[in-house]
Amino acid sequence: MAIWILPRRKFILNLKSVIVIVAIFIVVRQMSSVVFLSRGERGNLKLSASHVTSAIKRHVKTASIAQHSDRKYTVHTYMVASEAMMWSKVKGEDVTIATHCTSAQVHHLASLAERWHAPISVAVLTSDVAPLLNTITNLRRCFPPVKQHVSFHIVHTIEEDDSHEYSQTDEDTGLKVPCNLVVDQSLDAGDQSEVKNDFYPTNLLQNIAWKETLTDYIFPVDIDILPSGELEQNFKAFVQEQKVKDGINPVQQQRVFITPGFDMRSDIATMPKYKAELLQFWEKDSIFPHKSFVNYTKWKNVQANPDRSLYLDISYETEGQSPWGVYFIGSRDMPMYDDSFTEVGLSRTSQICELHLAGYKFAVLDSAFVLRKRFKKTQDSVSIGEDNAKLRTFEEELKKLYPKTDRHCV
Repeated sequence: MAIWILPRRKFILNLKSVIVIVAIFIVVRQMSSVVFLSRGERGNLKLSASHVTSAIKRHVKTASIAQHSDRKYTVHTYMVASEAMMWSKVKGEDVTIATHCTSAQVHHLASLAERWHAPISVAVLTSDVAPLLNTITNLRRCFPPVKQHVSFHIVHTIEEDDSHEYSQTDEDTGLKVPCNLVVDQSLDAGDQSEVKNDFYPTNLLQNIAWKETLTDYIFPVDIDILPSGELEQNFKAFVQEQKVKDGINPVQQQRVFITPGFDMRSDIATMPKYKAELLQFWEKDSIFPHKSFVNYTKWKNVQANPDRSLYLDISYETEGQSPWGVYFIGSRDMPMYDDSFTEVGLSRTSQICELHLAGYKFAVLDSAFVLRKRFKKTQDSVSIGEDNAKLRTFEEELKKLYPKTDRHCV
């Protein structure tokens, strides 16, 4: 009897081993594909990455309804999750870029994820979900940083039939597009049917991307903005240094960290990564600073050490004032964008105005910056006057929330 027991045990053990190996292969194969998460599984905003991972579903079965002005949208958060989110690699001390775009602009994520090696949360407005999912699949196939770091939240008009389920896709299914066409810059001028009557719900999309972040700090930027090199790593080191120096986590202070912004000539092929490189372009009039309350002369004259690319500090602190066009890293719990604003020019201004009235300080980082490779049209005087009137009304409402403030936005 003993002669048969040993071989049988070996056979049983081998069979179990095969089953385990097959199960592991299936799990890994599914995790390498596009991942869909149900909003119902997301729960509150305090969820950890492990909770999000446990909510992985084959399809999106539920969605929420969002309203902006007189328009309604269906929102699928975490419709496509990053690998970092799946594997619970998103840490509280990370910094998440929160951004937004139309389906014709998602190609910008290739260069953004290449520059920013940390979580990116993007809300994408579309009029047709299926082609967008195929584009996302191609982006993830062609550009591993997108697959690793970017989580997509899909927003589409309420008129679209939302009764069906969206099939899961991966690198082996769907229409494969050559990688050079995925990032075709001409897509920016392509089909913008999701932007009806030139209406783009900027603040709604920005807030959706913001709410679905899991890190202590967020970095709200436009989709065509590129941060300076290694900014996410340098800022994490800066925060740790501030904890040791001041004995308090900067996230607990009412302070945001400004990254001076620049526009770059569209005919320049190379985008500078570090301040020393940027200053060279500046001297050649190849870049131009954004209109904001940043003292660019003061920032420019801060001497860069040889190791400046691996270091970050505060150049100086200031109170906000007009013009308000700044980009900054701040606490996830700071005041969000006001959905009542539909004007693109006022979307960022209204939020910074509230930070100012709430008593926030603005610390300008000495070697960090952001770049946009194009020029935005300058507003005419009539438009600026209308914006100021709306901002003044907004300020009066905000002062009911902050009655002790003596600050002004206009």
